[in-house]
Amino acid sequence: MKHIVVILWCLTGVLHQLEAQSLDSLLQECLSDNRMLAALRTTAQAERYLPQQVNQLPDPELGINAFVLPVETRLGPQQLRLGVTQMIPWKGTLDARGNVAAFSARMAENQLDRTAIDMAYRLKLDYIDLRRARSSVAIAKKQIAWLDQLRALALTRLQSSAGNLAVLTQIDLKVRELEWKIGQFEREAAIQLQAINQLRNQPGDAPVETPDALEAVPLPAFFESAPATHPELRDPELRQLQSDARIALVGLERKPSFGVGLDYIVVGSRTDMDMPRNGRDIISPRVNIRIPLYTDVYDAKIAEQQLRKEALELNKADTQNKLGQLAAQSLLQWESALEETAWIASHLEGLQQLIRLKMSAWESGQASFEEILNLYLEQENFSWRNLQAQIRSHQAKAARERALGIVY
Repeated sequence: MKHIVVILWCLTGVLHQLEAQSLDSLLQECLSDNRMLAALRTTAQAERYLPQQVNQLPDPELGINAFVLPVETRLGPQQLRLGVTQMIPWKGTLDARGNVAAFSARMAENQLDRTAIDMAYRLKLDYIDLRRARSSVAIAKKQIAWLDQLRALALTRLQSSAGNLAVLTQIDLKVRELEWKIGQFEREAAIQLQAINQLRNQPGDAPVETPDALEAVPLPAFFESAPATHPELRDPELRQLQSDARIALVGLERKPSFGVGLDYIVVGSRTDMDMPRNGRDIISPRVNIRIPLYTDVYDAKIAEQQLRKEALELNKADTQNKLGQLAAQSLLQWESALEETAWIASHLEGLQQLIRLKMSAWESGQASFEEILNLYLEQENFSWRNLQAQIRSHQAKAARERALGIVY
């Protein structure tokens, strides 16, 4: 007997493990194979190349001037001028531009994390709805089996001229209703299966195995708080840091920038006289300085970024408050669902005991068959309520995990 108990305990653990692995494997497939996440992942990789596009020196400028009417010099006419110019910004400006551009990749990666959390939440809800539909089919079939037993009893009483034809008709109508519901639940399961397979990039009819029994999710041993690293909180933080980087860049852009150049002028020889160094070419170094005189533009850019930082701080506080409230609300809904399932379980136990008593009374002729049928119908209603309460516990758990930024 002891070995049997150990085996049953192990089998129970395996079933729970299979349940967890089933959903976890779906989540892994979704996060690795979903097309939208793949597109965001590729976009984030593309954004990493932005700093290299802005932290380099500008291309040098090459100029060629041909003199249609040559300018005469002492050593001969100027025939052609070749010039090259390289602009050099203030020290640190190029690194500051790259720093600003680098935030695009970080924000793209953060958007990927946000989308992954939302997609995991969608998958969990679809998975819960799939289990609800399949559990509904199982409940309806179980109720039909109960009604078949009642119908056999009622038919026996009718054949002995002690029954009621109306009761048989009522049972048949209820069975037909449950059979119709089974068809509806099976179609709902097919719809949820399509949704799950779309998220994990699989054919719509690809099978998804779910445990047979659905139970309420127990509360965890401890409760997490909304993490400061939640992607919805990290987004305004990254944008604030980007504003700081832009303010630093504006401070460098209002500094002078320099241009270094060199001109090479081809000079022709004089034909009217012969002199030393006749026709010698000209080499002329140049230095340009760009002086930002109109500083109102830079002041306006700094003021804009400071106001954006204030707005982002308010947005962050609001998001943190919202996530905290969602986590707290989902916990209350979770607790409420568990309390309802506990109450319904106690009520169903009482109903089953009452049905047994009524059956004994009916066999001795002290109760009517209609009373027993009504008790079975009441038991059916509470079975549906129990399923809905169990589903709410799963939905509350998924909502809390979304608010806390938990994927698995």
